[in-house]
Amino acid sequence: MIIRHLKDTQIDRQRWDDTVFEAQNSLPYAFSWFLDAVSERWEALVSADYQYVMPLPVKKRCGIKYLIQPYFCQQLGIFSKNIITEDIVNEFIKKIPYNFFALQLNYKNPCKGEKLPNLTLSLLDSYEKIKQSFSENTARNIRKASNFELRVKMLNSADFLSFWKSENFAKYQQLFPTLEKIAGLKNDVVKLYSVVNQEDTVIATDLVLETEKRIINLVPCSNQEGKAKSAMFFLLNYLLKNNAEKEAIFDFEGSQIENVARFYRGFGAKNEPYFFIQKNRPELLIKLFHKFSIFFSIFAKET
Repeated sequence: MIIRHLKDTQIDRQRWDDTVFEAQNSLPYAFSWFLDAVSERWEALVSADYQYVMPLPVKKRCGIKYLIQPYFCQQLGIFSKNIITEDIVNEFIKKIPYNFFALQLNYKNPCKGEKLPNLTLSLLDSYEKIKQSFSENTARNIRKASNFELRVKMLNSADFLSFWKSENFAKYQQLFPTLEKIAGLKNDVVKLYSVVNQEDTVIATDLVLETEKRIINLVPCSNQEGKAKSAMFFLLNYLLKNNAEKEAIFDFEGSQIENVARFYRGFGAKNEPYFFIQKNRPELLIKLFHKFSIFFSIFAKET
């Protein structure tokens, strides 16, 4: 297979997005507009006629390029409407033109990388059948939330970001610039949901990516009142109910954190693992750059 390395300006965005849309493993993370938001000047590996495509989320420090998984982008790797074999995955990995990378390949990219957990749920069944798989704890929390007269409303990006910042900025401020770009995207895939109380005050939010094939629970967030009133149980149940009987997957996006995984398994979600690969550990390269920058800063002051 001939695989070409393309810089950002060389990528045919229409052909790229057509391939991702038609792929049997299509994920919204791989569309060009989403990659533009999470990985500025991303590059790509593509086969002839864009039958197989693989985004390369490039970073650059001190003139050295490396690849690292972007924020809010759980799975990338190779996308195609054709079967993706382990040999094809290995061919693409060998063609990565950089010596440092840490990447998360999607669930349809078989390889010898480390398996990471991801919890998903088929929406093909009726809601009545889906809820039969809810755990007792999940069903109880949904009933509890219904006692508070909660409602689901759509938010604009400014209000969504304001709520997220109030709950997360102090701890996760490095995520905000990327989240701001995603929340500001004007398309039908990015949806900003909220749960409001009787006073119409927002107590929980979620940024959801919705395509025909997959609905991704990308950025859930609750304040103390939202947690006390089980608002996220209420919102996820709303999304499952509204999307039941579709040929789509609800993707809870995780998790390696046991408490979070237990929460999502309570909705009947099953593990659909994806793969982590790395070469020469980019984080060590970043630490080295940091040490050099400190050294040169001290050196400049002393001279």
